[in-house]
Amino acid sequence: MSMKKYLGLAFLIICSFGYSQDTLYKRGSNDIIVAKVLEISTSEIKYKRFDMMDGPMFIVNKNEIEKIKYQVGSIETFEVVAPKYTLPLNQHAPINSETIEDYNNKGKYLYQTKKIAVNRAFQVIENKNNTWKNKEIKMLIYQSKQQRTYQYISGFSGIGVGFATIVAMSATSANSYSYQNQINNTLGVAALGTLLVVGTQVLSKNFKNMHLKYANKAVDIYNKNILNP
Repeated sequence: MSMKKYLGLAFLIICSFGYSQDTLYKRGSNDIIVAKVLEISTSEIKYKRFDMMDGPMFIVNKNEIEKIKYQVGSIETFEVVAPKYTLPLNQHAPINSETIEDYNNKGKYLYQTKKIAVNRAFQVIENKNNTWKNKEIKMLIYQSKQQRTYQYISGFSGIGVGFATIVAMSATSANSYSYQNQINNTLGVAALGTLLVVGTQVLSKNFKNMHLKYANKAVDIYNKNILNP
């Protein structure tokens, strides 16, 4: 296989991983945003415009978005969440020690004044849900854990597959009769292996974003049940 064919195949692979588009539908209007969703927190959506993938990251309030249609065809809708009331200075709101607050939008939360990870948040939620029997919470936690498993599989195995591809195809190219063919094949194999590694890391990041999205949604529903028993 020539170097051009290697590079062409590698280009198609990386494009399929990194440039799939999502569509954001604004609430109360016909406006849409064609983008790549990077992260969804309890209050914000971070994305890059599809026509500016090398440009800045944009942040929009989640209340402004009615739904997102992802590249795989699935659709996620959002309810309007009332903003938290801010008390005047020198007044203190009653603290509900049972709520779980978002800490950094990256899978860290605050619970009873302590910083906790996703696993600990799930333990708290599942303990309460043993009483509530909320099927949506149960499904969201399951989906979050599933996406995290996919994240680890694609992240670690992707690196191994990429390097294994380089080794295996380099051995094949060594049997080429022409020295120039060996050089072309080696360069093509190196490019293909590198892009496979990069592509699987992009895929792993997408799984991580989905994992956190489901986790944040489970936290939202948990807090609503705590505050409105």
